[in-house]
Amino acid sequence: MQPFADERTDDVFNGRHRKDVPESVARRAATQIDILLAATKLEDCRIAGRGRIAKRQNTEPPTFCCNTEGQWWVTFQWQLGKAVSIKLEDTG
Repeated sequence: MQPFADERTDDVFNGRHRKDVPESVARRAATQIDILLAATKLEDCRIAGRGRIAKRQNTEPPTFCCNTEGQWWVTFQWQLGKAVSIKLEDTG
């Protein structure tokens, strides 16, 4: 399974500028994604969410999220001991 769910998330993580993502959001999201990729257990992911991650209701497989800034969230699934399908989402 790919670590990133979409091209925008891959671009942000790899430092490629995107007009649709504010610079402050991109910096914070890249840091969060780096933490998620380094995590070896789900509890480790709390660091990316400033001490808090939430499980989205009615998702299968379970999807977790952490706030990046304002309306921007990083979502991910936890499978086989790692974060996968990581996605930077604009909920606004």
